[in-house]
Amino acid sequence: MRLLVIAGLLSLVAAFFGFSSPCHAEEAIIPQKLQGIILHAPEPDYPANIEMHLIRAQGVYRLVINQKTGIVDEVGILNRTGVKTFAASSVMAFFQWKFRPGTLKQLDVPVVFDRSVHVLLKNAGSK
Repeated sequence: MRLLVIAGLLSLVAAFFGFSSPCHAEEAIIPQKLQGIILHAPEPDYPANIEMHLIRAQGVYRLVINQKTGIVDEVGILNRTGVKTFAASSVMAFFQWKFRPGTLKQLDVPVVFDRSVHVLLKNAGSK
């Protein structure tokens, strides 16, 4: 039930901010140390309604991973980009990530928006 509520809220947020479907996002480049641990990692969408004069914004997100299922239970914002639509796009994408169960409890993921999106997993911190 909780997942259905979250999925519904994410759909509403996506419609409100004008995001395309996160299912069409590119997969993040997974570094060697995390291959086999991260099974599915779509990058956040770059929101279409953001002005192109924005040069660069960076945020850091903490993913709390369910040890039994490998799905992301929580996404926290450790460092804000200052642009709410970037944060919403990132949170929506991170709730779609899948991990090999029992491998990671949490992962801190830097994301850079600069007219495109770059998930910096090589700089990710994990527990």
